[in-house]
Amino acid sequence: MPDKVVLRCADTDELLGLMAYIVDGRNLAMEIVYVESVDHSNANPLYAEGRTKKYIGIAKVLFACAVSISIKNGYDGVLVFKAKTGELVEYYIREFGASRVGSYDLFWLVIWEDAAQW
Repeated sequence: MPDKVVLRCADTDELLGLMAYIVDGRNLAMEIVYVESVDHSNANPLYAEGRTKKYIGIAKVLFACAVSISIKNGYDGVLVFKAKTGELVEYYIREFGASRVGSYDLFWLVIWEDAAQW
């Protein structure tokens, strides 16, 4: 079973995001198996509806937490994960410095230790 992180607003205890991850040593990295922002701060559905986010930076906070966990477990901040959409692939590459793992599945990404220092 993956470990989980729940991100909540400190003032209101409002749920903001979730992340599930695995640290097992097979990949020499921490694997993020699930990451999600709540609907009112998730750009994809909001953009389609013409609405704006309630909170900005939820994904960045969750990924920063993942980097911290990766470092704590001896993986120097290296993360592997699979993006849900092509738009998210481009977002992770642009915003987090992610790289594609290979050409077989273009949705698998890695954030190497140098990019993890952002």
